[in-house]
Amino acid sequence: MTWHWDFDSLEPGILQKRYKRFLADVTLQNGEVVVAHCPNTGAMRGCQQPGSKVWLSRSVNPKRKLAWTLELVEDNGDLVCVHSVLANRVVEAALHDGILPELSDFNRLHREVNLGANSRVDFRLDNNASPTWVEVKAVSWCVAGGLGQFPDAVSVRARKHVHELAALASSGGRGALVFCAFHSRIERIAAALEVDPEYAEALSQAVQAGVEVYGLGEARRRMLMRTDWGIVYQNARDGLRMKVSAGANVGERLMAVGERNYGDIRHQAEDWLTRVEMDIARMDDLPATFSGGMQQRLQIARNLVTKPRLVFMDEPTSGLDVSVQARLLDLVRGLVSTLGLACIVVTHD
Repeated sequence: MTWHWDFDSLEPGILQKRYKRFLADVTLQNGEVVVAHCPNTGAMRGCQQPGSKVWLSRSVNPKRKLAWTLELVEDNGDLVCVHSVLANRVVEAALHDGILPELSDFNRLHREVNLGANSRVDFRLDNNASPTWVEVKAVSWCVAGGLGQFPDAVSVRARKHVHELAALASSGGRGALVFCAFHSRIERIAAALEVDPEYAEALSQAVQAGVEVYGLGEARRRMLMRTDWGIVYQNARDGLRMKVSAGANVGERLMAVGERNYGDIRHQAEDWLTRVEMDIARMDDLPATFSGGMQQRLQIARNLVTKPRLVFMDEPTSGLDVSVQARLLDLVRGLVSTLGLACIVVTHD
């Protein structure tokens, strides 16, 4: 799956220099040197070298001090979008188009919403249950092996956003951080530990607190995780969303691959809960109310509802009573035989 963003019209040129953070001198094809606005507060590592090929947009607004805006820079044959504010527009469009299905369950989107005492996040997604708060970060720095790193300079502001989302998650709310890959070579994204170790630590703590992290450059891998692959974790809490019902845990997987009819989703969730021998009467109960064995069954149903070809199981019977272990393994053997799927089980037993 590939996500494209189209500019209306761009003028090519050669970067002479970037200075005072927000200004850049660019030579156009006709030889004219223009001063362009550089809409990026970061260090722009790897994409501000003099002599680089760049592309500019031009505004016809007479009130603008600078008509030209630096949009794209070529980095060793790869394209980099340096207009970091566009990340919000890209992610908003992706949310509406279902490119981020984990965050697609909303009926209203609010921009630039207050969170905490002195902080704002990019989006609040409202639905009939509880809102989701989303912060977006543009990643334009790519190092060896297709690794995108953020931030490319020490960022107190970015760290503050992470702390606010972590506090939200710790209090039972739902927060998400979306890293938008703005370099065409980026395949995966990580915190830039050597550049801003405090941000890297804050992000790690936020994830532990329950903040969800997504990357728009990872669409292919995420789609495989929702369709062809399934993972059953040793601790069922790592594979379930504990604050939504059993049925919703199964239904979310279906929504992630495009299902939208509520009746069909609920019917399939009921079917799978039956297959893993769970009581349908408890379909609307939270996973935390189930025993360990039932949580593992729910995790299996959540994974198999999209009919993956390969399922990884990491110590699925760990911590369960011997009798429960036996019944769970019998269930897995029966499903493997019935569905014709491959299953890799990691166990010390």
